[in-house]
Amino acid sequence: MKRINFLLKWGILSVFMFPAFGYTQNLLTNPDFSSGHSGWNYNGNSVETNPASTYGGSGSNRCAEIDNQVGLSQRVAVIPGNYYQFTIKATRRPNSGTPAAVGIRINIRGTLTSTNYINKTRVYNNGSFSYSNDVSSFYIPILSAETFVVISITAFNNSTTTGVIVDDLALLQVSATTFLPVSFSDFSGTVQNNKVFLNFSTDQETNNNRFEIERARLGGAFTVVGKIDPTNTSIRQSYSFTDNPPVAGTYQYRIKQIDNDGKSTYTKVISLKLITLAEQIAVFPTLAQTKINFALAVSEPTPLQIIVSDTKGRILIHKVQTIFAGANQQTIMVDQLPSGLYYLQIKNTSQTIQYTSSFQKQ
Repeated sequence: MKRINFLLKWGILSVFMFPAFGYTQNLLTNPDFSSGHSGWNYNGNSVETNPASTYGGSGSNRCAEIDNQVGLSQRVAVIPGNYYQFTIKATRRPNSGTPAAVGIRINIRGTLTSTNYINKTRVYNNGSFSYSNDVSSFYIPILSAETFVVISITAFNNSTTTGVIVDDLALLQVSATTFLPVSFSDFSGTVQNNKVFLNFSTDQETNNNRFEIERARLGGAFTVVGKIDPTNTSIRQSYSFTDNPPVAGTYQYRIKQIDNDGKSTYTKVISLKLITLAEQIAVFPTLAQTKINFALAVSEPTPLQIIVSDTKGRILIHKVQTIFAGANQQTIMVDQLPSGLYYLQIKNTSQTIQYTSSFQKQ
């Protein structure tokens, strides 16, 4: 009797302790489509499943296609205060009727709060039947009234009836220690007027302390050039950052995400090139009869020295002219010069512009 009570005691304890370590079983019904459409036609959603060989793969293992007419939808029970991880593997269908790049939209939405816990797109352009994995994570706040979420997989960037093949979906409850606090979805950058504009997005955030923007000269060490405070929400967020590198050159950037407990993850590294003002100057024509022109864009009014010299270094034309902010095109009359080879120099007082080009006077 004591042994039975002992087992009951620990059995009861295990019931209450188990959620703290997270579930390991898949919460989805029919995640591998071995039972055909079963579980995936929530709200009358149209579903198409077939053996992989039907879609350009091999074997009799069943999978599902996502195109403009069919998708997947399933309602799953969830518990507030828990962390979840959703995985899916997908491939572009190698078919002559499939667009070169087709995608899917993955949406996990609460049925009571209408919260988009995950809402992202993925595009596939593989030439052969080859699965790639995608992993997303989300957290349901402990005070939320959410009891169910609906998982929907629909077509993106595709108006045809051939598209993306998916298989082996999983929704797992995971522990806080293994939960990814931030799921990055995009990271890109552009260069304008010798400034770098960075943009990145997250699909979800929790337990996130900050983002640090890191920069490195090509082949050099990364250093922190800025910080951004997070929103710590479970919906898609977009961030931007502007950097002013000290000199022209090729730079690498990455975003470092730091948890409240000090752990960190990184985005991919992107490279951006800042060219000097001199590299932006265009001179035309190189075979001149009466005039030559140069085009240059600057961010602020800039006084320039414009010098034309011959092959012996003698200065034949010299003038100082201020160009205005924006795109400029200036003309230099050379009709009085004898035929021959000449050099055009353009420079400013700060020497950030030092340009030399040759032209032939006919």
